[in-house]
Amino acid sequence: MADPFANSKIKIERARRHIQEFRDFEANHWAQNPPEATIDGPFDESPHYRVNLKFRGAAKESSAVIGDAIHNLRASLDLAAVTLVEENDKSAKSVHFPFAETADELPEMIQRKNFYKAGPRAVEVLTELRPYRGGNLALRAIHDLDIQDKHQAIIPVGATGSVGVKVEMQNGAPVILLGDYSTVLAFPKDGGFAEKPIVETLEALVHLVESIINTFEAVIA
Repeated sequence: MADPFANSKIKIERARRHIQEFRDFEANHWAQNPPEATIDGPFDESPHYRVNLKFRGAAKESSAVIGDAIHNLRASLDLAAVTLVEENDKSAKSVHFPFAETADELPEMIQRKNFYKAGPRAVEVLTELRPYRGGNLALRAIHDLDIQDKHQAIIPVGATGSVGVKVEMQNGAPVILLGDYSTVLAFPKDGGFAEKPIVETLEALVHLVESIINTFEAVIA
């Protein structure tokens, strides 16, 4: 028997491929752009120094990979909405997964996006998902980031995980020795998931959308 949510799951797998593409990009980025270290001091005639670390953000091209991953997850939700309506023997014309600004606005968006045609049980499940600001923050962020990507590139910034730094005196001058480091690329400050690790966050969003699809499968089972 054909899987009615096959199209949604294909979009999720596409998102996974984009995440792997970004993971490979990130590894290459840090290999070519290790943290830059500078030193200040000594201070107050003491042997103490301040080590400053700078983590270079990624090239703009990487933003397209993030946007593609987000868009596929958003599309997976829309396709799931279409499936629910079709399985309820209704026309799926102009059907979308509804997002709202507030809980009070959600019933209106369910009507406007034609999700009501999926039936009362599907609407009940959707309401429990709380796809609005102040509700399910991660779910709402998928929608917001998808919109942001259409108007503004999501350019990753460098963020520290752990860095091994040692300062040694050589010929009377401090020399920085940069040891092992584990760093990540993060979402920019001006948007959803500000300064959160990109790969880790995208993987969590994949699991979230998968769980939603699984819940919708139970609706029509």
